[in-house]
Amino acid sequence: LKPRPAEPAAKMTDDLWVQRLSTGLYRIGVTKKVSDKLGGVGFVDICDEGSILCAGKPFGMVEGPSGTHTVSAVLSGEVVECNEALKKSPEVLAQNPEDMDHGWLIEVDSACDYEDEEVEWKSLEEAGEPIVEVKGKE
Repeated sequence: LKPRPAEPAAKMTDDLWVQRLSTGLYRIGVTKKVSDKLGGVGFVDICDEGSILCAGKPFGMVEGPSGTHTVSAVLSGEVVECNEALKKSPEVLAQNPEDMDHGWLIEVDSACDYEDEEVEWKSLEEAGEPIVEVKGKE
């Protein structure tokens, strides 16, 4: 395996942001665009710890006054932690969904090495999903 190069704090699609932590895990959360579209967030339903994610498959739902949004994985792997605080206080997502310390939905141990991971992002870009690199703290 090639060593991982230094990367920005997160990558973002229209719907999701993904932050790679120094531990090698990935945090996934929804973007402000999703929260705005829903008119805020009043309910969060996410998969359980130990669930296996497959890229492109749903793992949760975010609900607001204007409707619901199904959240689909952008990478494959095992869910090692769920942000239980969001289930009790989903308004955190309404206030600042891109807060990578508090607004994340799940943490994932990715099933792919660095080269596979880049292929998954490239597939999203080729499918017309704009990918934006975001600077920030870990």
